Amino acid sequence: MRRGASAGRRAAAMTAYSGIFCGLSVCVMLLGGVIPVATYAAPLLASVFLVPLRDEFGRPCAWTCWGAVTLLALLLGLDREAALFYAFTGFWPVVREDLNARVRPGPARFILKTGIFVLMIGAMYSLLCLVLRVDAVVSEFGEMGTAMTGAFLVLLCLCLHLYDRVLGFVALRYRKKLRPKLPMIR
Repeated sequence: MRRGASAGRRAAAMTAYSGIFCGLSVCVMLLGGVIPVATYAAPLLASVFLVPLRDEFGRPCAWTCWGAVTLLALLLGLDREAALFYAFTGFWPVVREDLNARVRPGPARFILKTGIFVLMIGAMYSLLCLVLRVDAVVSEFGEMGTAMTGAFLVLLCLCLHLYDRVLGFVALRYRKKLRPKLPMIR
């Protein structure tokens, strides 16, 4: 009987924490639609909430939360570009640890992550411009010109590398400082 009660308590904690972190992520995404300069910052900040879910309850729980937030951001959000940016980059905290465990630090890891970032950004903007035909994005890229668009994409890729480094710091701080203060998870 004790083992069943422990499993039930863990399932209840997983449901509660997932709901809280999904709600926080959706709030950040919706605020990103209200503040125009937060198109890229809000999705990255919203995805940080996946770090504790992945650490405590595993990848399936984090993937479920990412899917729920993506769906809600697409349905309720004001900024479609920010919602799609979350859809294409928000899962990074879930896969980051596995990638870092499999690939040694150095140039190979940097090149692999750069390739993944370029694919994520390219797929997102291809969907926005070619499939969904979001006129604001198409005209914005048309006005910027080829050189500025290329510079924008390079800077966005560099920002994603910086975000990757910050995620490592956030995960470490969570494990060392915040995790011991959450006794309900254990």
